[in-house]
Amino acid sequence: MADANKHELTALLTERRIDNDFAPVLYERLMNYLEAACGADEDSEISLIVDMKTVMYLSSAGIRTFLAVNKTLKDKLDKNQLVLRNVSEPVINVLEMTGLLNSFNVIKA
Repeated sequence: MADANKHELTALLTERRIDNDFAPVLYERLMNYLEAACGADEDSEISLIVDMKTVMYLSSAGIRTFLAVNKTLKDKLDKNQLVLRNVSEPVINVLEMTGLLNSFNVIKA
């Protein structure tokens, strides 16, 4: 059996807020990005890194977006991961308050 293809994808967010207005757009963009980069290759090992350097606000809609993307990645192959990089303190606080900080691979700013 051949080794799985490994993909490390990085998405740089420029929005300051992931709220009800932007969350559906973000979901669509991330899913399109995954599809374009990895296609239908079911054996691909994927690390999707979302650089959140500019994000200072994360609403419940934003959290749902990241949970849905993470679930899609894990359903495709359990080794896949969503990485949230350069996460600001306000966003860390929201993830801690909701008990979801450990649901993602989070790298603080």
